Amino acid sequence: MRGFRFFIVLVVCSAACAPSDLAASETGGGLPDGGVSADAGTGDGGTTDAGTGDGGTGGAANDQFGVLMKYATEPSGREWFLGDATKTNGEWAPETNDITAVGNGVYQTFGSSGQVRLNVPSPGGKPWWHNVEATAYFRAVGYTGNQPPHWEILARSERHSGTSNTPRKNQVNSGIAPPDGTAYWPWWNVLSDTDYVNVHALGSSYHGNIYVQNPGRGSDFAHLEKEFSHVGGYASQKNPISHSGWPIAAAALDSSHPTAWFGMKWIVRNNLAGTTVHTELWLDEQANNTWSLVTSFDDSAGAWALSSLGSDGNSYTLGSVAVPGCTQPPYSLALDQPLTWAGPWVEFRSDEMTMQFKWLSVREIGPVL
Repeated sequence: MRGFRFFIVLVVCSAACAPSDLAASETGGGLPDGGVSADAGTGDGGTTDAGTGDGGTGGAANDQFGVLMKYATEPSGREWFLGDATKTNGEWAPETNDITAVGNGVYQTFGSSGQVRLNVPSPGGKPWWHNVEATAYFRAVGYTGNQPPHWEILARSERHSGTSNTPRKNQVNSGIAPPDGTAYWPWWNVLSDTDYVNVHALGSSYHGNIYVQNPGRGSDFAHLEKEFSHVGGYASQKNPISHSGWPIAAAALDSSHPTAWFGMKWIVRNNLAGTTVHTELWLDEQANNTWSLVTSFDDSAGAWALSSLGSDGNSYTLGSVAVPGCTQPPYSLALDQPLTWAGPWVEFRSDEMTMQFKWLSVREIGPVL
């Protein structure tokens, strides 16, 4: 692991470590009902409030669900907390509308054939997501089995889609432009409102990934991902974690073997100068509000690079219109740069499972000082 930095007494977790080797835990006190079920809030798909705190420098307390906040919301920073997940609005946009309420603040979804994409966009009057702490509680209750089942939280992007869903600039983020002062994509202002936007470039993002341990599987149980573009722009995964005692486990991938509830946090924040990106992946393995650092990484120029975007670097056509490739102007993506910009969406994602979720939140925290 490179570039680890943090403000509290923690130990670094190597690429292969036992549960006891995870970072020293921090607790925010017990969750309602022992972390099994609780009221997930009210409203029509989410609430947003102006936050208070110390600009993300530490010392945060518990959020409205009783979940520990690793970093305080920056002063007047944007906050979103899950409300009624069966109702969409400008800040809650699941890609598949199959969410059902299980009861007591718990929701279930299969998504599209086991692919779940729960998006938290930026409606009018709300800033785009930049330095964020995103939190969720999950469990798997069924599996499709095509690839190792897992959860991800993504930051600093918009849609992850194919060329058939290429939008014009005035259709990105449902046509809602970023507020003045937004640190948007470097190419954003070069395009006119009616220009097509290369859809691959909209998928640039950082991912924190948690996988289900299952006998016979050979992949990691956790790692970090970076996408320069979707889907050809994945850099090599960072800090893979793999050991026999991984707590998110299922003896068999069938509906008779759900996983236990667990919490995950994905933190993505720039340094004060905006030249590096610090990431942290946290795990509440017992769903009791006791959090351990799984891994972290500091991305800087050349630290997490990619040699080629593959076909994403090439132009493509929509009818008679040529859309420039991601390595061509105005995109000209440098494949050794950190992704320092803001994105309109944060996405909670799972693959190859029916899953339940609760207590989702996204908050804007401050940069690393």
